[in-house]
Amino acid sequence: MQDEDQTARFTITTSKPHQRNLAELAKKYKISQGEVVEVMLDNADMNEMDTYFTRRREEKVDMRGGVDKALLAKLKSLTPEQREWLEKMTGGNPSV
Repeated sequence: MQDEDQTARFTITTSKPHQRNLAELAKKYKISQGEVVEVMLDNADMNEMDTYFTRRREEKVDMRGGVDKALLAKLKSLTPEQREWLEKMTGGNPSV
């Protein structure tokens, strides 16, 4: 049976520059990349990090909103025939 403090393998998605930095730190200190992340999490000031997490989330939501607005603008410019064709292709389901 596995110790509760031990975890299975997990995968995270990062940008290539962040992955490179993570790999360089792991190599420099001769520890795994997971251990690098654990050390950073254990020593991060979460009160200070809140600002950065909030900003990252806002950027993500703002970017998504821009895509939605651009798509809606394009849909508004469709002719009635194009709208009808689109509705037939999606079965009238706007979430497709």
